[in-house]
Amino acid sequence: MIMSRLTQLRFPSAEFLEMVGRYVLYGAAIVAGAALFFWLRAAGVVSAVVGGLAALLNYLYVMSGIVVVGLVPLTIALAVLAVAQVGYHAGWWHFKGSHVRKYELIESSAPILGLLGTMLGLWDALEGLDVSKGLQAAIQNMSVGVGQALGSSVYGLILALIAYTMKHIYSARLSGEEV
Repeated sequence: MIMSRLTQLRFPSAEFLEMVGRYVLYGAAIVAGAALFFWLRAAGVVSAVVGGLAALLNYLYVMSGIVVVGLVPLTIALAVLAVAQVGYHAGWWHFKGSHVRKYELIESSAPILGLLGTMLGLWDALEGLDVSKGLQAAIQNMSVGVGQALGSSVYGLILALIAYTMKHIYSARLSGEEV
């Protein structure tokens, strides 16, 4: 695709030089990123970051349950959209399309995933209810499961509220309104 686009352009044109320069810049960024990765790996930073990410994912799993598998990618997508939105309004780059549909996807799917986590957590808590070990132990085990179930709902709702707010800000800026 790149080569077919390059062959369509005439060599001395500014568009050709801009396109070549862009791909050279992308290549340099990839090489610099790889060099930084290997330097940080040699310094032991990568293993510390990976360990930190693993600890964060473990914490989210303990607080939200299995539904964290769906909510973490939505969180990452929302963070990427936030960076893209800041870059767009700062004038660093421009987009051809709108991000409103992406915000709406996160806004609508996050609460559903949170509710799914609540249902799975309650199911797990009630399924593990065993009063043969004593009523106090059964209540404690059930309260942990209910807490995890409610944690997934809170996570999903917070994610949806952030997506809704960002969609509102993005839409208002696109239409030229004050936020």
